[in-house]
Amino acid sequence: MEGKGKLTKEVVAQEARFILDSILNSGAYPQEVQYEDLRRQCEKSVSLRLLDYVNFLERFGYLTYDRATHLISTTSDGERVVSGEKMAELVIDVVHHFRPILARTRSGKEDSNARARRRGSGSQNAPGGGGTSGGGGGGGGAARIDERYEKLSTLGSGGIGTVYLARQVPLGRDVALKEIRELFGFFTEPQRQEIVRRFDEESRKAAQLSHPNIAMILDGNTSRDYPYLVSEYVSSGSLRRVLKRAEKIPPELSVKVFLQILHGLGHAHQRGVIHRGLKPENILFDRSGNVRITDFGMARVVERDQAVIQHVYVGMGSVAYMAPELFTSPKSLDKRSDLYAVGIIFYEMLARKLPGRRSAMPTELHEGLPKVIDDLFDKLTQDDPEDRYSTVDEVLEDFYKSTESKDYLEPRGAVLFLDNPLDELEMKDEEPEDTPEGGGFDGGGDDDQPVDGAEDVSLEAVHASASSHAEALAAEPGLEVVESSGGTPMEGDDDDFADEGTGSKRGGGRRARSHRPYSFQQRIKEREK
Repeated sequence: MEGKGKLTKEVVAQEARFILDSILNSGAYPQEVQYEDLRRQCEKSVSLRLLDYVNFLERFGYLTYDRATHLISTTSDGERVVSGEKMAELVIDVVHHFRPILARTRSGKEDSNARARRRGSGSQNAPGGGGTSGGGGGGGGAARIDERYEKLSTLGSGGIGTVYLARQVPLGRDVALKEIRELFGFFTEPQRQEIVRRFDEESRKAAQLSHPNIAMILDGNTSRDYPYLVSEYVSSGSLRRVLKRAEKIPPELSVKVFLQILHGLGHAHQRGVIHRGLKPENILFDRSGNVRITDFGMARVVERDQAVIQHVYVGMGSVAYMAPELFTSPKSLDKRSDLYAVGIIFYEMLARKLPGRRSAMPTELHEGLPKVIDDLFDKLTQDDPEDRYSTVDEVLEDFYKSTESKDYLEPRGAVLFLDNPLDELEMKDEEPEDTPEGGGFDGGGDDDQPVDGAEDVSLEAVHASASSHAEALAAEPGLEVVESSGGTPMEGDDDDFADEGTGSKRGGGRRARSHRPYSFQQRIKEREK
């Protein structure tokens, strides 16, 4: 089959059928094929990127795509399209999904250059992939964006898009380029426009931040088919990577990382910027081992104001760090929601697991920790935001006014590192890593891996949920984001319960409560049944 010069609904439908037929005749049993094999077989014969067709066919139930194994297989509806039974329905679905592209070609506004941009190079079309073909000097050159950036390799892929290591061509420096792409496959044009509007708004806010503990925004373009954001490349990986691989994290290091996170957040909060989705995946480390927070406001891009849900492709790790009020009233989000996440992250660094309903206090885990650490953790993670700290300054004031904490830090009390302390950590062997090491992207990287203690929810289930709800979204005004089938808040370890009368665990002399409240965990579980 040869790709057509002019795009019509009939052409797209026939090309979609051609792709389904290629899967059915792949020779595999059951009829399934690897994404890359299908791309090599079909992409030169169709008018759009293969990924555009895959997202479309998956959205309307004609195929399934396992993003863990990259296996694509047809459904019974897909087989009926190939046999000709459902071609009429397929054409209707094509019109619904590809309306913006069809409208441009019908009006004659899409010239040959636009078609070339729409098709792109083959190396760009792999899901989560991005222009790696030119990185090795083999041929063709790396994929360029706006003639200013070359995609060199993929750093990670997740809920909102894909993070690439890229080269800023005019200056010859490495940057992290974050591109919204796969997410668009589940939304109509008005919803995509709302996503882009929010992406632009949050990117502009984040670009105003300048602090040693915040990854700097350098550039961006939201007027392209696939908007992107460019930030500095942060080279020493994420906190999630440290939590996964470090044999031991010295409590002194945890305290300094905690303070650096607070200083970075304080700068943002003073300028009216709330992170909204803080977690170990978007806490990065530079070459000196200092914290660089990234992804400010990115959770807002696909956030639904009026419902108790997180975004599409919700990262299994995200929910553990979300303050309770975000599940019941997202509009009530403020600085205190960020501070709740900081408290959970701090405890995870100290305990190497998330806090449970009656977890040991930090000073029970590490002798020599200042007692004020217990008080900070307790107040940061109160269920009721009214009982938490209101500002970063309040947290820092309580920490620094303690004589114990002053003695605990090195004599000069320095918080920033000159020599990377991560180099001194004993690390486990590297496992295959999806983390956007050089610049997180909310919902990306390790977000696609369960945090210790989390329920294992497959990406396939999340995609199935997104696809099944996409139709309903079109009927509602504004952006209406698909509810994920996964991401239940974690309760912590049951063995963290204290024995009656021992007082040795959470609750000895303090009000026993959940740091991820049991009440809203139960409500969400009941809703899922």
